[in-house]
Amino acid sequence: MDSPAFVSGLQSGDVIVAVNNTEVSNVSAYNTQLMKQKPEDTCNLKVKRKGSNGYTEITCRENRSDELAEIRRIYEVYFNSPRGRENQ
Repeated sequence: MDSPAFVSGLQSGDVIVAVNNTEVSNVSAYNTQLMKQKPEDTCNLKVKRKGSNGYTEITCRENRSDELAEIRRIYEVYFNSPRGRENQ
């Protein structure tokens, strides 16, 4: 898979907590921030992984449906898990 999320090193269970220094608390907020970007723009992501914060970058593509589907899947897995429900 060569989606921006995969290339950036995002893993299942990672929680994106900010895009370009704007907090995001759900998939809708993430999508809103992502859709503000132009193709080939770089987004800085603040990510929580196993309780620790980290940072990564993704490069937006013209067709975002694949990356949105992947991020949505990662978020849904997390937010439907016991750990995700505790952090909501």
